Amino acid sequence: MRKINRISFVLVLVILFARSNMFAQTEVSGVISENTTWTIENSPYIITGNILVDSSVTLYINAGVEISFIKEKSIQIDGCLKAIGTETNKIVFTSYETTPEKGDWGYLFFTNKSKSAQFDSNKNYVEGSILEHCQI
Repeated sequence: MRKINRISFVLVLVILFARSNMFAQTEVSGVISENTTWTIENSPYIITGNILVDSSVTLYINAGVEISFIKEKSIQIDGCLKAIGTETNKIVFTSYETTPEKGDWGYLFFTNKSKSAQFDSNKNYVEGSILEHCQI
């Protein structure tokens, strides 16, 4: 009987740990001053204040990540934004509102300081800011 109780206890801990990881979210605001990667494990990313991606810095957003903006908040890119999803695992930029509507959040703004996308002679992406397989 005692052995079953230990197994049950461990099973409950595993379920609670898995459940807590299913609901991970990361609140973000302010200046991104070093290369940063937003991962699916920490998604969704809740934009609680305006964000500035500083010059000479890259913000990488992995496939499948959701970015939810609090009302009127925005991301300004002075550096580089690489948001590369896939056809089956898109990156989603959306409102944090319960019932999202057009105009709920601000914008993605690439300034004249931001690094433009570069492509080779075969039109393959090489470097710079890119939004690929994103839903905005």
